[in-house]
Amino acid sequence: MPRGLALAIGSLPHRDPDAAVRVMLETCVEAPCWPQLPSLGFQETMIAQFAEGIPCIRIDRDKGKVSFERPEDQWERLSSFYERYLAAEQTGDRSAFTISADFAKGFHAFTEKLLESGSGPRFPFVKGQITGPLTFGLSVHDERGLPALYDDTLGDVIPKALLMKGLWQLDRLRPAAGQTILFVDEPVLASFGSAAMINLSRDRAIGFLRPVVQTLQAAGALVGSHCCGNTDWSLLAEAGVDILNFDAYLYRESVGLYAESVDVFLARGGYLAWGIVPSERRHQGRTARELFDLLLEGVRFLADRGIARDLLAERLLVTTSCGLGLLTEPEAEHTMALLRDLSETIRLGL
Repeated sequence: MPRGLALAIGSLPHRDPDAAVRVMLETCVEAPCWPQLPSLGFQETMIAQFAEGIPCIRIDRDKGKVSFERPEDQWERLSSFYERYLAAEQTGDRSAFTISADFAKGFHAFTEKLLESGSGPRFPFVKGQITGPLTFGLSVHDERGLPALYDDTLGDVIPKALLMKGLWQLDRLRPAAGQTILFVDEPVLASFGSAAMINLSRDRAIGFLRPVVQTLQAAGALVGSHCCGNTDWSLLAEAGVDILNFDAYLYRESVGLYAESVDVFLARGGYLAWGIVPSERRHQGRTARELFDLLLEGVRFLADRGIARDLLAERLLVTTSCGLGLLTEPEAEHTMALLRDLSETIRLGL
């Protein structure tokens, strides 16, 4: 991937899917992604959006809640799920794991736009995203407060279901892309190691993630992961992702705590996606040049901790620090334009 390539996290505040798609195409000009549109309703938020069709999972739009029912009462649905999963593995037909337009209007508007001009890749890269199994599984609880990830049955179902939704996306994005990118977003890892995640060991977390990452890679995708706070970045690197995406505006020094692992990660071909363009309203007002200078400070900081500077410079991508769904439409469009301008500045000056 070219140095300084701009990638979007995904969420925008727009209610018009076509307008949101236009923003993506005009700002992430080499690697557009489909917009997630939480302003359209609870069904487009990051957990509910990928919960459609997963057995035992209940989506209550009125209460704005996703929960799960005990698997013991859902054997027929579970049996049907595994039959569909095995059939998809054998045939490559992932249509049973479609994300419908009701849950992802931005995805369907995006793919329709991509295919307007007929066959053949239109972009060097095209990006999709799913919520990762850790974030999904730890955010969905039963009536007793047990996270779905800790249920033996759902701990198997959830990664498989999310994987299939990712593969289904790739099938639809691939015709328009020279190379597909699929992010497995894990914001919950900002709490890894805290009391809230005391029951999730490092090895178990990697065990949930690695099969998803490897299967997406086997399907031809570059796989990234976004976490908008501090985390154990070596965990995601060990899970095998190709792109580590971190909040480089507020946490740009956090990666330095894992300098040895990050150096190995870059040397094996990985990329750091610096979320240096702030997504919070209180940090609006920066210029592309100011953000470029902050980026240079971050590169120097990591180089001083033993990460090869040439790798830091060459394997550098840029994003916003997090999704933009909580901004106004003009604020989000300004932020995305700033991301584009920063990408152009990097090409000229780094």
